[in-house]
Amino acid sequence: KCREVAGKSNDLRARQRAARTLGDSEFKASRYKEAVVYLTEAFKLAKELGEKDLIDEGRVVLGTAQGKLALSDYMNVLQGDNLDKVLAWKFRREDTFSNK
Repeated sequence: KCREVAGKSNDLRARQRAARTLGDSEFKASRYKEAVVYLTEAFKLAKELGEKDLIDEGRVVLGTAQGKLALSDYMNVLQGDNLDKVLAWKFRREDTFSNK
């Protein structure tokens, strides 16, 4: 609701704040894909506003959410049958950097 109201406004700061708040909320709920969408929007709006502090903060928060999303995607690969496949590959491969 707050995004809808802010989106209808020409107030970039209100739109940035709404996107950031929604992104933070999604992040806290571990919905990283949605968080990245909102935080990307907030970061773009921060760049439009041209405020260095908002840009720097947005870059860090967005990067953190992107990292959590990548990690959760990776962990999903390791669950179930995929874990057996990953372990089988690791045991088959040769370490070219070892001193054997």
